[in-house]
Amino acid sequence: MNQIIIFIQAPADVIHFLKIYENEKNNSSFFIFCINVKFSYDYIKSLNLNLDEINFIPYDFNLSLRNLLLLLKIRFRLKYIFNTYFKKFINTKVIFFSPWYDWITFYLIDKLNKNNNRIYYYKHYLDISIEAKKSLSFREKIILYKYKIMTGIDLYFANDNLY
Repeated sequence: MNQIIIFIQAPADVIHFLKIYENEKNNSSFFIFCINVKFSYDYIKSLNLNLDEINFIPYDFNLSLRNLLLLLKIRFRLKYIFNTYFKKFINTKVIFFSPWYDWITFYLIDKLNKNNNRIYYYKHYLDISIEAKKSLSFREKIILYKYKIMTGIDLYFANDNLY
């Protein structure tokens, strides 16, 4: 049986998850992780679907981009979350929906990618760019540096000059 990890990052993702579930429920086991949206977690749980796991991971990190020590503490917490929920997955299909601002999912996807898992971005947002922004303001560079400290991965701002 195939294993599928799905990250639910916004309420709009639930309908797409349900579509995937209906198509794959007979030959796959599902591991659902709702990132910071308790409503989505509660709703999916109330449906009584045949899921192997459903977990809620809140953004309760007391994030302060000014405190370097706190950023390192967050990195250790992310490692703990990965080791607790995700380390066991190898050669698993991983689906995420949102390419924006979700550094927790980005961290987890980066680590899952290193375990021979197959990562899929389910593109349901319209008119987005996945091309990296070429010139960054000083503030954007500082933000990316702090995310690098927290996650250990290189993140990029997408080019939002679409038109």
